[in-house]
Amino acid sequence: METDTRPETSDLDVALRTAAEVNRVVAAADIKAGLVLTAQGVLMGGLSTALRQEAALPVFVLSVAALVASGISVLLLLAAIWPRLGTMTVGSGWFGLPSLEIGDRAMPARPAPEALADLAWKQVAELASIARRKFRWFRAAVLVGAVGVGLFVVSPVLAAVATT
Repeated sequence: METDTRPETSDLDVALRTAAEVNRVVAAADIKAGLVLTAQGVLMGGLSTALRQEAALPVFVLSVAALVASGISVLLLLAAIWPRLGTMTVGSGWFGLPSLEIGDRAMPARPAPEALADLAWKQVAELASIARRKFRWFRAAVLVGAVGVGLFVVSPVLAAVATT
């Protein structure tokens, strides 16, 4: 029978690795939202150009509806990428955004590993909550944006049918 030669992993190590992974998920949500935000900007530019041309009333209405849907999607995407600190604010401790001691004040004593592990797990929970919120905003933005894209695609088809 083989013996397990892996080194023992402490609770603090697991918490810190988990926090790093959840932080990566938060960053991925921001990147995805930023890319879709860019695409929505391109779509809104195209819609703005299309609205300047004369078109039949149904085409105009669809274009305006697409522009409104895209605008709502942009607002939802901005909500997704908005920076969130949660309860881990500046000066909150060893994790999150620790404060830098300036002046005559000395750095506080470092907590014991068990206390650091507890703080790290609290940070994991906070980061996970932030990630869930970001992805909820992102999902809503994609759904509304898809409606805008659909209306944008249908609009020229309706224009072609209306001119024949």
